[in-house]
Amino acid sequence: MFERDGVYSYRRRVLSDVAHLDTRRFVRRSTKTRDCAKAIVIADRINRETEDFWETLVDGVTLESSIESFDAAVKRAVPSVYAISLQQTLKTRPLITCQSGSQRSKKLV
Repeated sequence: MFERDGVYSYRRRVLSDVAHLDTRRFVRRSTKTRDCAKAIVIADRINRETEDFWETLVDGVTLESSIESFDAAVKRAVPSVYAISLQQTLKTRPLITCQSGSQRSKKLV
């Protein structure tokens, strides 16, 4: 994750296994929060939705349908942050970190 103008964003390189199906170089999504702890929870959800999106592409679901499902899932991830156990997420995903824009990223998964 990166912090930009005080708001944390999720960023992940598109896997080489799906690069022929997802032509973006990176997946970028705003967590829409300035709170690092909340951003970690949201980024974890976005990461899971990103992997699900890639799985649907590999399974042969149309790109348009996959993108609609992914965008809807990401929109659901942001408001539901309060319903997720922050403690559990921090214990199971220790590599997700909050960083300012001047720092290099760490691997998210």
